[in-house]
Amino acid sequence: MLRHNQISQILSTKHRQFKPMHRRKTNGDVDPRPWCEDFYAAMRFKLSTWAPLLDASNVDHGLLLPILLHCADDQGQPLLGAPQCGRETRRAYADIPPPVEAIRQY
Repeated sequence: MLRHNQISQILSTKHRQFKPMHRRKTNGDVDPRPWCEDFYAAMRFKLSTWAPLLDASNVDHGLLLPILLHCADDQGQPLLGAPQCGRETRRAYADIPPPVEAIRQY
């Protein structure tokens, strides 16, 4: 609960300082999957509330993409299809903080 309150305070007063706490892989690379999957798991409690942002025709759907890129469905398949290879995909976790604040505002 303390971490939740800390995040809420940061998003309310210093949203540019928000940075998700990502784990590291054994090779030292950032592993955003656990954080993103936990975010998605929390969304699933009230999925109907999130429905507008999950609708690909909604212009605000893009807010979720940096998060959903790292999530899998119930069968373990990537939610957004097979990941693309490349530097942009490997560093996509860096695009997560601004949408978190935008989602909060939404």
